[in-house]
Amino acid sequence: MDWIKAIKERYSCRNYEDKKIDPGIKKQVEDFISGNKKCFFGNRAYFKIIDMTEADAKEMKELGSYGVLKGVKVLISGAVNNAEFANEDYGYLMEKNILFCASLGLGTCWLGGSFDRAAFTKKTGIKPGEIVPAITPIGYAVKKKTIEDIAIRKMVGADKRKKWKELFFMGDDGTELKPEEAGKYKDVIEMVRIGPSASNKQPWRVVKEKGKSIFHFFLERTPGYGDKMRPADMQKIDMGIAMCHFELSCGELGLTGKFERMKNIKTYREWEYIVSWKE
Repeated sequence: MDWIKAIKERYSCRNYEDKKIDPGIKKQVEDFISGNKKCFFGNRAYFKIIDMTEADAKEMKELGSYGVLKGVKVLISGAVNNAEFANEDYGYLMEKNILFCASLGLGTCWLGGSFDRAAFTKKTGIKPGEIVPAITPIGYAVKKKTIEDIAIRKMVGADKRKKWKELFFMGDDGTELKPEEAGKYKDVIEMVRIGPSASNKQPWRVVKEKGKSIFHFFLERTPGYGDKMRPADMQKIDMGIAMCHFELSCGELGLTGKFERMKNIKTYREWEYIVSWKE
C-alpha cells in the first residue's frame, strides 16, 4: 500500500460517473473498512457501505441534500461511541478508508456538515451512545471538471494549503520549524500539511522538540466553527486526519514510533494539546 502516493493524489470529488463500482473493487473496500477498527484513543468505531442504487425516491430524500454533489450512488458511513477523543479516532479511521479508496482509483469527499445526520443515524444502524460524525461518497470521478466544480473548489480554497511556518514549530519558544530542520521527517510533515480539513481550516499545529524525534500535536480552534454540529466535532476529526497522515507516512518511510498522551506538555497560545508522536 503506497500511502504517500494516495495522500498526494486524493482530492475532494463532487461529481461522479453514472456507473456501478466494479464488484471486485467494492469487495476490497468492504473488506478493508470492516477490519479498520484500531483506534489510538481506544474508542469503538465501525463502518459500512450504503448502496444508494437500490434506494427509492423517498429514501433518497430521507438521506438529505448533498448540495453540489452529483451522481452519488454509494457511500461509506460509520459510527463511533460518543466519548472523549471519539472524533479524533473517527477522523483517523475514516481518512484511512478514504486513502484506501483513492489507491483503488475511487473518488471520495469528506461530508461533515452537509448531510442529514438524523437520516444517517437510521441508515447506519447505530446503537445508543453512538454518533455518525462524517460520511463519504465513493465512486468514479467524472474526469472533466465542470465550471461549477472549478468555481466551488476556488470558493472553498480546496487547492490551497497553509505554509509550513503557520503550522509547524520548533522547541519551547515555538519558533518556525523549517523543512531542513525536520530532517528525516520532512516528507512526513509535508503529508500532514497537504491533508484535507473541514472548510480547509487546517487547525492542526505540530511542535517538534529540539534535538529529539518527538512531535506534539495541538488543535488551534477556529472560534465558533462547527458548534451546531456537536457532538460531532469537525476540527477534532481534522486532528485525526493529521494523525493518520503522520503515522501512515512514518510507516511507509520506515520511521518507527508511536502516539502517546504525554504529561506536562507546554501549551502555546490558546492551543489544545491532543497527542504526541515519539520515535
